Amino acid sequence: MLYVNNIGTLNLIKLCLEYNARLVYFSTSEVYGRLFDKGIPVKEKDLEKESVFTTTNIYAMSKLFGEAIVKHYVGQL
Repeated sequence: MLYVNNIGTLNLIKLCLEYNARLVYFSTSEVYGRLFDKGIPVKEKDLEKESVFTTTNIYAMSKLFGEAIVKHYVGQL
């Protein structure tokens, strides 16, 4: 799962750059982890305020890292 979610994401980004193609990255609500435990509405920007350790499993960490990889490459364009 880590290999597919992270190395696979890197490979897809490289292919998209090589062929000038768009990438649509799908993550998961799991990346919000324990933020939902607070009982208040959660927004995407709330992830920027919290630690990655609010995630509750390795899958969520790998998807959150995938989001960071995509964000990094978008910032390089």
